[in-house]
Parts: sequence; structure tokens; C-alpha cells
Amino acid sequence: MEGNISVFEKLEGLVTQFERRGVEVTNEVVDDFLKDVAIYFDHISNLPSIEGRIIEIKELGYRLWNIAVTFSQENVDIGLRNAKLRNLACDYLWWIRDYISDFDTLRKLLKFFTQTGRMYKEYDLLLSKKCWEMAEKVFEMIAMLSKRKSIGQKEHDIKITLFSLYCYQAEYNPISEETKNKINQAKDVIVEEYQLTYLATIMYNFGVQLYDKERYEECTFWLESSVETRERNQNRNKESQARTLRLLGNCYLNLKNHEKALNCADMSIMESNHPAGKYLLTKIYLNLNKPAGKVLDALLKDPECSVDMGLMALKLAGQHKQLELCMNGFETFSKKFVNTPIYEKIKFVQIEILVKADDNVRATLLMDTILQDHHNGDFIISSSFLEQFSFLLWNKGVKEYTKGNYRDSIVWVDRARELFKTENSQTQVQICSLISRCYLNMDDYDQSLEWAQRAMSIGEENSIVTVLLFEINIILSRDDEGLQNLK
Repeated sequence: MEGNISVFEKLEGLVTQFERRGVEVTNEVVDDFLKDVAIYFDHISNLPSIEGRIIEIKELGYRLWNIAVTFSQENVDIGLRNAKLRNLACDYLWWIRDYISDFDTLRKLLKFFTQTGRMYKEYDLLLSKKCWEMAEKVFEMIAMLSKRKSIGQKEHDIKITLFSLYCYQAEYNPISEETKNKINQAKDVIVEEYQLTYLATIMYNFGVQLYDKERYEECTFWLESSVETRERNQNRNKESQARTLRLLGNCYLNLKNHEKALNCADMSIMESNHPAGKYLLTKIYLNLNKPAGKVLDALLKDPECSVDMGLMALKLAGQHKQLELCMNGFETFSKKFVNTPIYEKIKFVQIEILVKADDNVRATLLMDTILQDHHNGDFIISSSFLEQFSFLLWNKGVKEYTKGNYRDSIVWVDRARELFKTENSQTQVQICSLISRCYLNMDDYDQSLEWAQRAMSIGEENSIVTVLLFEINIILSRDDEGLQNLK
């Protein structure tokens, strides 16, 4: 008996001393404490009888748990040590399980194992699962005890903990049939409205994971489940519900189920009149080749429609060959940003779409208007966008060259040349060389020679220009000059 007292007194003294340190502890101190407490636990485990010490062991378990909780509340970062400390508290209480006959202690132990598993998740998922398995064993004890006596008011708290347990088990496992089972178990023990939101969020996150992996069929299950669960909450966050519906709509759009996609888009707008819902509606209409003027116009006029969202919608219209719809949209959208730095971005995208659509007449007209306004000071283009414009024109010129449209190539490339401020650059050499090559292919040798000489005069050594001058001079029967160029 004396040995028993000695072990318990030493352990109690150790815990009391550690409690007095408060949160001012180092990781080394915590490591030593964990080691000592574990050793004392082994000693107690080997005692022939603990029947007279049940209350003390239970209180020690609670005190260890409270120390760990204090660290969390005070934001003391001891990482994995916190989980180990909680685990020790659980071990002490689990060791006396045969002596526990009240729901309150079992409820706490259920909660302790559940939360300890969550603490372990960042460090060791296997330990998390082990704790959750222990929590399920505790619940089995609660179920057995409930056959002999009424749970009473504790049932509510037990269901809340069970809900957390099932959600954690679902969340931290790969998405599978077992995940669905755990979610269904969680649904069966819902007792508070906030749990509907929590569960709906978990299912939404599953949907996002699957959507990113392009597993759209599986994705629809989780997103539909999320929508249905959140729908049960009368005080739900409508924007969260709308966001889920929009993702579900995109999922159905990828599956070519346009009817369900439209339904999701309409429902999302009913939940929250967010421009993203109108964007989805526009995308669906364009995919169906339905008249999208009204829905696109509603999106572009929405005060909450961001520049990026508006431009994405306009680009979609361009990609779907709805060029008139697209240009009318630009007319509407650009009015919102006149005399702002955004205006040049919008115009750049507009020209880019026209260029990609090979609508050279409108692209040229718009470019000339913008450049004229820029030169007149009516609309100042930033240096970064001037460079982007020039590369757009250069790429268009190269494209026309490869198609054999040399005169069109000259028009585009020469405009690009005008936008580059510096004359002494490799880019200017490339531009002049391409113009020279265009004239050469058009048998206009004098113009070709003039542009080749201009390229050479920039001062950049370039073998391409040298060869080009040689070709021109040979054609013009200026053999000596051609050979001179090669030297």
C-alpha cells in the first residue's frame, strides 16, 4: 500500500509542478514532462490493484487534458506534444474504463479521443485513426450502458461529439464509399443547425477536390448532397449555397447536361444575385448557341462584375464566333472604365479578339483610333501596354507572313515598329528584316533593299540581315556588293 501511495503522490506532485509553470514552458520541459508521466503510467499499470484509486486516476486524466487545452487557448505552439499530452489523458481514463458507469465520464472520454485524433491529423494520420477507433469503442460502451439506464440530457452532447467524430473520419480519408457511410452517420446525429452548414461545407470541399481532378460524375454527388443539406438550414448563408450551385452548374456543363446546368445557374441567382451566376448563365447560353445578348448585357452592366469576369465573358463570346455580340459587349463594358487605367486593358483584349478572328478591317480601325488618341494625348497608353500592343501586332504580322499575305504582314509589322520607342534594339532589326523579306517575296527589290539597309543601320550584328542583303544584291545583279555584305 505504501508503494501505491508513493507512486500516486509523486505523479500528483509532478502534475502540480507542471501546472504551476503555466504557459511559460519550453519544448524541452514538455518533453521531459511527457516522458515522466508516461513512466508513472507504466508503474500504475503494473500495480496489483487500483480499485481504491479510481477517482484519483480520473482526476489526473482530466488535469492532463486541461493542461493541453490551456496551451491551445493561449496559442502556445508545442505542436505534436499537445496531441501526445491529450493522448496520455485519454490513456489514463481508458485504463479505468471497467470502473466507469456514468454517461458523463464516457461522454468526456468520447470527446477526448475524438479531439485528440484531430490534433494528430497534421502529424500522423495513423494515430488519428487509432484515436477515432478508440472513440468508437467508447461509444459502444455508451450504447451498452444506455440499455441499462437512460442517457437523459447527455444524449444531446454525445450526438454532437459523434457528429464531429464522423465528420473527421470522413474528412481525413480518401474519398470513397466509406466516406459516404461516415457522412450518412453524421447526418443521423445532427441536433444543431450549425452542423448542417459544417456538413454541407465538407461535402462542398469533396466536390471541389473531384472537380479539380475532372471527376465530374462523382463531383455532382457531393455537390448535390451539399446543396440538399444546406437547404435544410433556414438561416443558411445564401452566397455559400449559390457558390455550390454555380460549381455544380459548371460540372453539369462539362458533362454536357445543359438542362441541369441551366437549372443550377437559375437557382444560384435566386439564392444570391452574384455576377458569377450571370457569368455561368452566359457560358451555358453560348454553349447552347442560344441568343446570349440579354444575359451578357446583364452581366456586363452589373456593378459587381469585375474587369476579369467581364473580359472572360467577352472572350468566351469571341471563342464561340459570336463576334457581333462580343463587340457590342465591349461597347457596353468599356463605358464603365473610360478615363481609368483599366480602359487600355479592355481595348487590348478587344483588338486581340478581332485579330484572332481575322477581322483585320475592324482590328486595324480600332488600333488606328487608339494610337491616334494616344498621340493626340486624348488617351495615354502605358509603356507596358504599348509593348503588349506591339507584340500583338508583330505576332499578327508573322502569322500573315506564314500564310503568304505579305502586304497584310507589312501593315501589321510596321504598326508594331511604330510602337517600339527604342530604335537600337534587336526587335527593330527583326521587324525591318521581316518587312524586307515581305517586299522581296513580292518582287519589290528596291523596297526590300531599303528595309534591309535600315535593319543593318540599327547597329546590331545580325547574320540574318547579312544573308538577306546578299540575296537582294545578287537578284539586283550587284554581285560585288552582295559578296561585300558576306565579308
